[in-house]
Amino acid sequence: MKTFYPTVSAPSFSSSCFPLAEQYRTHCRHTGGLIAEPEPALDPFSERHLHCIWYDNRLRPQDLRTERGEEVHILQPGHWNLESGPDFLDAEWSVGGRRLRGDVEIHIRPLDWKHHGHSHDPAYRQVRLHVCYEPGELAPGLLPDSCEEVALKPHLDQRSHFFFDSIDLHAYPWQHPGEPSGLRAYFQDMSETGKARMLEAAGQERLRRKSLRMAKIIQSVGSEQALYTALLRGLGYKKNADVSERLAGCIPLSQLTALAGTDIHTAYALML
Repeated sequence: MKTFYPTVSAPSFSSSCFPLAEQYRTHCRHTGGLIAEPEPALDPFSERHLHCIWYDNRLRPQDLRTERGEEVHILQPGHWNLESGPDFLDAEWSVGGRRLRGDVEIHIRPLDWKHHGHSHDPAYRQVRLHVCYEPGELAPGLLPDSCEEVALKPHLDQRSHFFFDSIDLHAYPWQHPGEPSGLRAYFQDMSETGKARMLEAAGQERLRRKSLRMAKIIQSVGSEQALYTALLRGLGYKKNADVSERLAGCIPLSQLTALAGTDIHTAYALML
């Protein structure tokens, strides 16, 4: 499966602040254990990432729309198909108040449907929802009858703290019960000293990557708005982080200070 690289880059960030981070990445490259993640500066992704987003209610955008502009509400994303055929089977959703059911096929670009040869494959005749990262509509006759087209990119772009490389591809869609996985499998034969050293290096690598991500956001919106957005997102904690981030976009820091100045009561009223 090919990997897709968005044409966005972040400013370089000196790794001298986190001297053990390179040790962690080097160790990952030379062992069969953990796999070093790609740099968040490019944030590459594949269709597999899109499958995870669609499958996970926490990642899948809730305010989807068809390419024709109708609201889409996902009732059941479908069963992840591990065999040949559509990516998800027997999904349920509503479009414009109509409750629908069918298979879901996921691509990076709309034309991938044609390039992958699905137009004449009978296994894809029950696909009723074509989900792509990039927006766009296919020419009439390529998709099955009554198949709707939905794009994820416009919604994911609104999340300044969303990065594809934060998705653990190995966690989807299942793991064999009873088998050690993740850190349990990686650390099971390592000494206590080795575990402590690697955890410290991994911690520095995590901080380095967070710094790269913040640099990317600063490049997009400026340092003050980036800090303001991150602060509001943090105050939203786990369940309201996305809502709080949208609040920072609805009333940017420049507008808040222009309207409220130093009057905290006015600022509070504006946010409410």
